[in-house]
Amino acid sequence: MSSKNLFITLNRELLAGGLNIQRKLGQEEERMLNYRNGLRAAVIRESRIHEKDFFEALDSLYSKTDIPLLKSETCVRLYVKFTHNKAIMECLMFLVRQFKGKKYAQDAEFWEKCISNLVLTSKANINTKRQQLRLFAEIAKHLLHRFPVGQLDVCFRYVLDHSNEAVHFCIQKYGIGHGIHNHRLPFSVNTDPLLRCFEVLDRHDAPSELYEILLMNLLPEPQGSVLFKEGFCAFFAFLFDRIPIDKIKWLSMDTLERLFFIYENNAQVFAKVDYLNMEIEFRELLGNKPMEPIKRLDYQRFMIESLFKAYKISFYFAHNFCSNSLNPREKEWLIGLIQGKNLVYAQDLPFKLTKVQAHEFNFQGYPAWNEPTTFSVSEGLVKFALEREIHNPTFVNALVRRMRDLSRSALWIKTTISLVRNGLTADTPDLDELYDYINYQVFELDRNIDFSKKKLINLRREAHTWHNNLMLMRNFGYNRLLRLPNLGIPPFKVEVQGKNYVLKQLKTNMELIEEGTELKHCVGTYTRNCLKLGSYIFSLRELVENLETAELDEVRMVTIEVNRKRIVQKKGLRNRSCDALENHVIDLWRFENGLVA
Repeated sequence: MSSKNLFITLNRELLAGGLNIQRKLGQEEERMLNYRNGLRAAVIRESRIHEKDFFEALDSLYSKTDIPLLKSETCVRLYVKFTHNKAIMECLMFLVRQFKGKKYAQDAEFWEKCISNLVLTSKANINTKRQQLRLFAEIAKHLLHRFPVGQLDVCFRYVLDHSNEAVHFCIQKYGIGHGIHNHRLPFSVNTDPLLRCFEVLDRHDAPSELYEILLMNLLPEPQGSVLFKEGFCAFFAFLFDRIPIDKIKWLSMDTLERLFFIYENNAQVFAKVDYLNMEIEFRELLGNKPMEPIKRLDYQRFMIESLFKAYKISFYFAHNFCSNSLNPREKEWLIGLIQGKNLVYAQDLPFKLTKVQAHEFNFQGYPAWNEPTTFSVSEGLVKFALEREIHNPTFVNALVRRMRDLSRSALWIKTTISLVRNGLTADTPDLDELYDYINYQVFELDRNIDFSKKKLINLRREAHTWHNNLMLMRNFGYNRLLRLPNLGIPPFKVEVQGKNYVLKQLKTNMELIEEGTELKHCVGTYTRNCLKLGSYIFSLRELVENLETAELDEVRMVTIEVNRKRIVQKKGLRNRSCDALENHVIDLWRFENGLVA
């Protein structure tokens, strides 16, 4: 404090007209004078224009506040900001008043960080920065009595300057903030929910990472954050009473929001889990290796699955809830289950369940950890119904993927079970053609056929005749060009084993007809599948040089049907299966575009 007062005294003398050379300087005075002159020399190197104004403002800042004497480098940084906008001094004055009486307000490192991160545009003023500074002050009051100044880089950098650097720091250090594009904090943000959550962290002696994660959750739309939902703070405290702190900091805000969703609908779900045992089970999955940051997502998924498993909710719900794949209808089913209702009473199920079926569906054992399901909840229900009659999971999976319209699941289940009882197996020839024929008769022609009364051999014969007749038809029932929905996947070109291939979508009914005619299969009838049932048709072709025209001809090889982002069938000439090379090219295309086999 004496050094600061001495600096102020000498500074005033120099500003008033220069130091009295007759005055005998003591050792401390000489040190302060040299400090001041060195600072002045550094300022002059930057610019002479604002030199006197700055030293007068600095003198006033020191005189009216408890800010300790700053390092010369910090003073020069402050001078550069002062020349850009003199409101920097007003902002510092405001912060001093906010922190009056706080111990860390005497810390030079604290003010150096404030100055370093307090960024003002040329038009900014104390009024436009007041909310930002108040937010910083309120958060700092909660943090700085527990953590050293140096540990709170995110707090300084984000709240004071909203910098990209702060966002990247969080992403790299804690793996949070992904997908953030616009991370400027609105001036109107209400900080009360955030500060109430900080009080929960205070009570549990939480690590600084948790404060920073909550702070970063204000991005990019604070009022839309889960923090601002009624009851979140109570849930946050509820969570700390059950889950170890060192694991809570592993939870992303997305996972906290999912857990809050469960809590809102029924907090008793959390009472069913033995959390100590859950920790032991997860460590066993890791082979009792140390829990590394890369395993965070696995831990989050494991926690939610443990909750659902203990409360007897099907793994189809757990998996699709974790991956955010539930459609609105399925989400309503889940809410009912969390609230303790029987699935049998849910609205718009794909088929009518009995109470026994609903019970058994949710009580199914969870698959091994490394075997997550790729089926939706609706598909899982159909799969479950078939597996009660058909004890071949691989065959059932193949059958479910051939079903085009799950709203007619009752018909598909009844028909499929009847066909299996009549001899249908995974090895039945022309299985795709058989289902295409049934699909055409029921959905295209709207015929009410009881397939359970047909012998399988007769049904296959009808399907074969239908396919042969299609090969002789050129019009396929359409008299005008129809454009089909576009999946948005661009043509895919690749070279494999010295040959060039292209894989592209067929976008009109005539392209389907031409594809079916040349490859002698029934894709020409798939116009309705594309328009009404969500199918998209793609064609794999080899690019072959035409020696006469010197151009590349496209030689058709395989036709591919995609439905619900999944490849449901792929067939070559006369419905032959793909060879290894064709499968390889299709897999390259599938991986690039996020499709499922």
